[in-house]
Amino acid sequence: QSTWVSITDGVVSRIELQTYTHSGTESLSITVDAALNPGNSGGPAFLGAQVIGIAMQIIEDAQSIGMLVPCNVVALFLECVAQGRAPAFPSFGIVEQLLEVPALRRAKSMA
Repeated sequence: QSTWVSITDGVVSRIELQTYTHSGTESLSITVDAALNPGNSGGPAFLGAQVIGIAMQIIEDAQSIGMLVPCNVVALFLECVAQGRAPAFPSFGIVEQLLEVPALRRAKSMA
């Protein structure tokens, strides 16, 4: 059992829907420029004295970019578990198509 405490300072850069690595589901996520490491996943993220999320995952190909599960997502999950039902999160059901390829833009009359 460790007696060390690790504190990392960071800035929120975006709040958006992202795919959670472990579940493969898309849900609300907070992106921060803090160095999250495998040992501090599951730890709290604070804004002042208030917990705003839980450290969840990192982007492996980038430096110091981490993802947090926001508190409202954690609260919904815990509420579902307390009620004995499987956690379910709403979805917009919208799929996006990037228009980076010039031929695709022309085909959609967007060139």
